[in-house]
Amino acid sequence: MHNQGIRITGPDGAAYELGQPMLMSAGRVPLGRVDRVHLRNRGTEVHFERFTPTAVMQAEPRNVGAWLFYEACAHLVRFHPQVQLISFESSRPMSGVGDPALQAAARVAALECIGATDIQVKPLQSGEILVSGCWAYNERNLRDLEAVLEAQRAIYRDAPIGGHIRRRRTPFVNARAMLGQWLQRDAQRTAAK
Repeated sequence: MHNQGIRITGPDGAAYELGQPMLMSAGRVPLGRVDRVHLRNRGTEVHFERFTPTAVMQAEPRNVGAWLFYEACAHLVRFHPQVQLISFESSRPMSGVGDPALQAAARVAALECIGATDIQVKPLQSGEILVSGCWAYNERNLRDLEAVLEAQRAIYRDAPIGGHIRRRRTPFVNARAMLGQWLQRDAQRTAAK
């Protein structure tokens, strides 16, 4: 699972060490940083909380967030094999990617396609929607991650970040319907427990 385009380092470009802020770049183009990387359970679990994008990322019309999350997971798997669980929590608005319902639906879909569990969706008073979940390092999830990563890398290899490619618009009605269906499934799962 060799990274083809996203570079992940610690502060000042040094090799990334667990618990540090995680800086991400595409070649020489800085994309942003994961400001809060918490270690739990003696370093076998990592929790990502907040990604702070650069101006290049804010101007990017495509939803690059899922790809960056996949790359962060792959980086931890490759260089920090003691990490067995990665949890994620995000509500940060992404400019140009749609309303909060669309963004939440995209985050849920991104987590589900790599085998994440315990996915939760919570509307916030600010109008944002918090999405959280956990990704466990196991053989099946690793296969899912590798497949999704290859597809994402191919997209951005052909049209690099910052190239200002026009994004296809997804109707908000579909995003809201997807999120509504997911919330119904979640409620049914909770009631069945």
